Amino acid sequence: MGNNYFDGILPKSLGNLSTSVEIFYARHCGIKGIIPNEIGNLSNLIKLDIGDNKLTGRIPDILGQLRKLQRLILRVNKLQGPVFANLGDLVHLYYLDLGNNKLSQQFPKCLAPEIGNIKSMRGLYLSGNQFSGDIPSTIGQLQNLENLTLSNNRLHGPIPESFGNLISLKILDLSKNKLNGVIPKSLEKLQYLEYFNVSFNDLTGEIPNGGPFKNFMSEFFMGNRELCEGSQFKVKPCKFYLIRHHRRNTLLPSQSTPPITVKRISYYEVLNATNKFGEENLIGKGSIGSVYKGIFSDGMIAAIKIFNLGLEDVASALEYLHYGYPSPIVHCDLKPSNILLDENMVAHVADFSIAKLFIEDQRISITKMLGTIEYKAPEYGSTGLVSTMVDVYSYGIMLMETFTKKKLTDNMFVGEFTMRKWVLESFPDAIMHVVDVDLVNAAEDNIQVKESCFKLIMGLALQCTIDLPKERLIAKDVLTRLKKTKT
Repeated sequence: MGNNYFDGILPKSLGNLSTSVEIFYARHCGIKGIIPNEIGNLSNLIKLDIGDNKLTGRIPDILGQLRKLQRLILRVNKLQGPVFANLGDLVHLYYLDLGNNKLSQQFPKCLAPEIGNIKSMRGLYLSGNQFSGDIPSTIGQLQNLENLTLSNNRLHGPIPESFGNLISLKILDLSKNKLNGVIPKSLEKLQYLEYFNVSFNDLTGEIPNGGPFKNFMSEFFMGNRELCEGSQFKVKPCKFYLIRHHRRNTLLPSQSTPPITVKRISYYEVLNATNKFGEENLIGKGSIGSVYKGIFSDGMIAAIKIFNLGLEDVASALEYLHYGYPSPIVHCDLKPSNILLDENMVAHVADFSIAKLFIEDQRISITKMLGTIEYKAPEYGSTGLVSTMVDVYSYGIMLMETFTKKKLTDNMFVGEFTMRKWVLESFPDAIMHVVDVDLVNAAEDNIQVKESCFKLIMGLALQCTIDLPKERLIAKDVLTRLKKTKT
C-alpha cells in the first residue's frame, strides 16, 4: 500500500484483517486521523510502517500487545503525547523510529528502566520531538545497538557513562538538545563509531582525543561554549585546575598548618562548584591567576586557582627545536592556540604542519605566507625569509599578550600603533599601566617585587620583537633570561 495517496483514515475494520498478517506497510499515503486501537488485533504483526503520513493523536497503548513486532516506524507524522506505556515489552523489537512527531514527556518513562530488556535493538530514532529529562543509563545495556539518534529534543543532564558499553554503535546523534556535563572518556572504546554529533548543547570540559575521536569533524562539537581541547576541533584550549582543600571536621592544634590534599576533578565539577566562575565566588586575584571558592556536591569546599600557560616550557621547546638537532627546526606558526597543556599541566608546542628544517643556510626563502599573520615577524612578510628568529618574535608577542591580556587584533591597535609600541612607550617606568589588572593587587605587600618581575618579562618580550632579526635574542638566551625572573 505504500506510496499510494489515499488521503483518508485508518478504518477500524483494519483489525478484521487475518491474524496471519505479518507486515503492514502504508508509508507516504496521506493517511489522516488517529491510529485505531483495533490494530492491536494483528497479533502476528512483525513489521508496522505507517510513517510519513498525517496521523494525529496519541500512540495507542494497544501496540504494546504486538509481542512479535520487530520493526515499528511511525516517523514524520503529527503524533502527540507520551510513548505507549508497555513499549519495553516488545522484546523482539530491533528497529524503532518515532522521529519528527510532537511526542512529549520526560524521556519516555516506558524506556527508562525497561529498554535494557530489548537486547535485539539495533536502531533507535527519537529525533525531532519534544522529549525532556535525562537520557536513561539503561540504554548502555543495548550492546547490539548500531544507531542512536536523539537529536532535536529538549533532553538535559549528562551523556551517560554507560554509553561506553555500546560496543556495536556506529552512529550517535545527540545534537540540538540541552545536555550538560562532559563527554565521557568511555566513548573512546567504541571502535565502530563513525558519526558522533553533540553540536548545540551545553557540554563542558575536554573533548576526548582517543579512539574514534581522532576522525571526527569540528562541526560535530560546535555550539557548546564550554567545550575545550587542542586545535583539532576549533574550540578553545582547555584550562587546568589544581584543587587544594582542607579536610572537613578535622580538629587542628593551634598555630599548626592545616592538612592539604591535592585532588584531580573534572572541569564540569569545577564549573558547578564555582557557579560558572561567578564574581560572587571570586576570592582574589594574584600574579599568576585568579582564585575562586568552590563548593562541591560532596560538601567539600576548595580554593580553585586558574594558572597561566607554561611560558618557560614553551621557551624550552624552542631552544630544543633550534639547538637540539644538527639541523635547526623552525616552527613558523607559534601562537597560543598551538600551545597545549597535558594532564600534568606541562605546555607542549603543537601543529608542525608548516615547520621548516634547515640543512645548509640558516635562512629559507618562501614564496607563500602560511600560518597566522598576526604573529609573524616583519621579515617573514616583507622579504619572505624564514629563520629561527621568526619563532623568537612570535614568542615575544605571546609574552606581551599573556601579561597584558590584550590581543594583537584589539581595536586599540591601529596603523603604526602596535602592541609592541604600546608596551615600549610604557617601559620601564610605567609598565604597571599596561600589565593586566588581574595580575596586580595593590593591597599586596610584594607589589614592588611584582613590578620588578614584570619589567624583566616585558623587557624580554621587547628584545624578542625587535624589527631586525639579528638584534633579537636567540632561544637559548630567552630561556636563560626567563629562568632568572624566578630567582
